[in-house]
Amino acid sequence: MDEAIRGLISRNRQIARLLDPGRIKAGAGRPGAAPGAGAAPTAAAGDDGDDGDDGDDPPGVSASEEFTPNDVPTYLRVRAGRSQQGREGLDHKMIPSGGRPAYVYFETDAPNGYTERGEGGGSLDVDHPDGIESTPHAPFNGIIKVKVAAKGDDYATSGGMTVTLTRPGDEPLTCVVQLHLGPDVPPEGGDSGREKEGRGRKGDGVSAPRFTWVTRDEWGTWGWDGATVSSADDEYVRVNRNCTHLEEFKKGRKSADAERIDARFGLCVYLASVALHRSARDDERYEDIHGRAMTAVAMSCLSSSHDLTDEDVAGIVRASMERGAGGDEAAPAG
Repeated sequence: MDEAIRGLISRNRQIARLLDPGRIKAGAGRPGAAPGAGAAPTAAAGDDGDDGDDGDDPPGVSASEEFTPNDVPTYLRVRAGRSQQGREGLDHKMIPSGGRPAYVYFETDAPNGYTERGEGGGSLDVDHPDGIESTPHAPFNGIIKVKVAAKGDDYATSGGMTVTLTRPGDEPLTCVVQLHLGPDVPPEGGDSGREKEGRGRKGDGVSAPRFTWVTRDEWGTWGWDGATVSSADDEYVRVNRNCTHLEEFKKGRKSADAERIDARFGLCVYLASVALHRSARDDERYEDIHGRAMTAVAMSCLSSSHDLTDEDVAGIVRASMERGAGGDEAAPAG
C-alpha cells in the first residue's frame, strides 16, 4: 500500500506540492498565530529537524509568526490536527514501535523563556510510564515540543503521558496524551540504515505519512465507531477497514472483489485525508471539518473508482468526441 501511495503522490503534482517542504505554508487562525500573519515556508510533514533538540518549530508553524503571550499562561492543549481525540476526551498519539523518536506538540500562551526565568516563571514537567523516553522543550512562540520514544509491539498501548505547566500563584495547567505504538517507518531502499529522524516515508522528494488500517477490534483504542472514516496526523493516516460506508458498498458485490474494493477505498481515503490534513490542520474546527469531509469521500469514492469500468469511461469519451464533432453549439460546457 505504501509503495502504491508513493507512486500516486509522485504523479499527482497538487498533493506532492502540499508535501513539498519548500512550499507548505504556515496556517493562521489557531492560538499562537496572529490572524493574517505572513506565512513563511516551513518544514515538511514529519520533518522536525536533525535531532529534535535544537528548538526547531513544529511543521506548519513559522518562528517568525507573532503570537500574543500572557505573563501567566492561561491554556495548554494538544495542537489541533496532530493527534486523534477519543470519546473519553483524551488525545491519542501514535509513535513508532522501534524506538525512533516522534514529537507531540502543545499550544500555550506562555511567553518564550517562561520555564527558564526563575522567579515569576513556571516549570514544565512530563510524567509517563516506564519504558518511554521523553525530552520536553521550553515554550517557544506558543508551542511546546516534547520528543518521545518507546519500543514494543505494534499497536500496543504505552500508556498516558501527562504534561504539566506550573503557574505562580495559580493551579498548574495539565494535558494528557494517550500514547500507542505503531509500525515503524522502514528506511528507503532496504533494511539497512535509518531515515533522518522525524521524517516520514519519502517518494520523489516529498515526505508522506504512513498508511495504516484500523479494524473493528481496535475502535475502542481510538474512540471510533462504524461511522468513522479516517484520521490523519503528521506521521500516520489511519483508515477504518470496517467503516459502515465501505461495508455497505461491498454488500451484493462479488466476494472475490472484496480485497480490491478495500484497497481502492484505502487509497482514495488516504489521499483525501492527506490533502485535507495539510490544508486544514491549523483550523480550530479541524476535527469537525475532517469528519464531515471524509464521510462525503467515503460515500462517493468507490462509485467512480470501482463501479465505473474502463468500458464506461471509453463510452463517455466516444460520446464526447462525437458530440464535439457534430458541432452542437447548444450543448452545455463540459
